[in-house]
Amino acid sequence: MRGWQEFRGTSVVFATTGRAALGALAAAAALAATAVIGAAIADRAVSDWVEAVDRQATVIVRARVDETGTAAAARAAEVLAGVAGVEETQALDRATAEALVRPWTGEVELEDVPLPMLVTVELDAAAPASRISLGRALAEAGLDAEVDDDSVWRDQARRAAAGVRAAAAALSLIALAAALALAWALAAAAVAAGARDLTVLHQLGADPGLASRTALKAVLPSIVGAAGAGATVAALGAIAWRLLASGQGPAPGWGDPALALTVPAAIAAVATLSALRALRESLGADPGRG
Repeated sequence: MRGWQEFRGTSVVFATTGRAALGALAAAAALAATAVIGAAIADRAVSDWVEAVDRQATVIVRARVDETGTAAAARAAEVLAGVAGVEETQALDRATAEALVRPWTGEVELEDVPLPMLVTVELDAAAPASRISLGRALAEAGLDAEVDDDSVWRDQARRAAAGVRAAAAALSLIALAAALALAWALAAAAVAAGARDLTVLHQLGADPGLASRTALKAVLPSIVGAAGAGATVAALGAIAWRLLASGQGPAPGWGDPALALTVPAAIAAVATLSALRALRESLGADPGRG
């Protein structure tokens, strides 16, 4: 213990992590935090999209000889509005119908061409009306109409949504893994730089737990600080996006910036494990075991 008493007045010197390395870690943390926030935005956006598709149905109305297409569509919309499980209906006008078929007809004049009219139906999300009930109501009203419940589009929408979610999750995991790998390497390198002094301290009889505390105190602040700075940039960017979006298009929720905090927390945990592992390798024993 005499050796330790003489050594305790000195300081264990760790080589400071270079600014370039910390800057790279901050950039990696910002990218990872942005990816995590982006994954949350993508998940919410595709969920809203699938829900919107699930709540829609389209009715094709063919007018009788004694009525116009516009009148038939208006009558169909009125009939469907009274069906249980329907929230809203809208009969599309002639100009809208012409615009829908224009990509296939080119510059052909459509004024005298009989076109089926469309009625859009928004279904109740909790208890939507079925295709059968919609068709029965139209038939009872004497309307020549066909109900398309967009089931094909729903299946495609669900598959597309699953793909978007998987891609967003994969990108966020890759970005986070890169940041964690960099933090692991920096923590191990920092401990290795001070391993000689720590070994001397250990051999002089210092409390084994002191090596762990000394190493973590020297290594973690700079690494966690860089990660926190990067995550803060990502969080502020999400807040700015939210303010500028003004409800137009996909945007972060007010709680999404908090997701950025998961990145420095994960980096702190990984850096701690890396530092302790490097310390065990340097001392040849568990530094925290008395």
